[in-house]
Amino acid sequence: MSNTVDYLLHIHTLPDDLARAIGDSKDFLWDTAQLYSKLIETKFLWKVWQIDEFGELWVEVNSIDNQGYPKFETLKIDSGTYTKVESEPYQVLSEV
Repeated sequence: MSNTVDYLLHIHTLPDDLARAIGDSKDFLWDTAQLYSKLIETKFLWKVWQIDEFGELWVEVNSIDNQGYPKFETLKIDSGTYTKVESEPYQVLSEV
């Protein structure tokens, strides 16, 4: 299914669990914390990729890894860590 949204996400805050994990490379959330913090640091506005069955927002992050290979990831964005910024409407995947 798909849904139409009319906003982008300005991600501005690292969730508490990821803030604890970011200082410990052995923490199982460390990779997620690194990715989330990069989204904050870029100050980019992110398109929603999917709205899951719980109404949670996900973004798609595509990059090149340290070895020069494409890397495709999705990341759930915690409520309270982003601001919605009005934009032109676009389609997103939806399980709602």
